[in-house]
Amino acid sequence: MQAPGAEAPLGRWSLSGAFSVITGLRKHSLGVFAVGLGVLADVAGSAVLVWQFGAERRRPMGSGVLEARAADGQPLVVAAVAAVEAWRTMPRR
Repeated sequence: MQAPGAEAPLGRWSLSGAFSVITGLRKHSLGVFAVGLGVLADVAGSAVLVWQFGAERRRPMGSGVLEARAADGQPLVVAAVAAVEAWRTMPRR
């Protein structure tokens, strides 16, 4: 069972990361963009851990299946970051 309000910090960090990514893209600031991606990566990792701990508490023997399913989504995240970086480095006219 989670403590009341445990999701609030993840929500605030998500907003902070998204704001940094958007600001970095709009202002062409690689540093701000990278910080935002780092924050979003930390939030995603924390959310997966919270989800995994909850799943293990509900079904202690089924955590391996859930862990494998979560690992299947990792290439999508890497592809999304690569696509954003490719778009950012495209020559502008």
